[in-house]
Amino acid sequence: MIKNGIDVSYHQGVIDWKKVKDSGVEFAIIRAGYGKNTVDKYFIENICGATTMGLEIGIYWFLYALNEADAVENAKRCIDTIALYKDVITLKVLCDYEYDSDNYSIKNDVVQTKESRTRIVKTFLHTLEEYGYDVG
Repeated sequence: MIKNGIDVSYHQGVIDWKKVKDSGVEFAIIRAGYGKNTVDKYFIENICGATTMGLEIGIYWFLYALNEADAVENAKRCIDTIALYKDVITLKVLCDYEYDSDNYSIKNDVVQTKESRTRIVKTFLHTLEEYGYDVG
């Protein structure tokens, strides 16, 4: 069964969640933040709005990590950010590792390989699993 969903962050600005629900959207994947310190500016507004409309909720965290220790720090910041909302997160907590994650590494004189990326992502996800989150 295919469901209709959206992925949101501060890039979408203020969202009219009633309009989203009325359009047929059934779930939202909401960016909680990124890196070791940054919570998405609209995270709380987005998770509250989506929850109020009865949407299923998933979370993603944009990963900026040079190594496994950084991945743990990213995961801990994510956990701290989403802890108050654990009961309304009905879908997975996802790791978002993209081109900009690699650019961050390059700017810090680290070249990632397929193996190092895999270790970083698995470390991030395993840390979340230890706190009882379903991950992806």
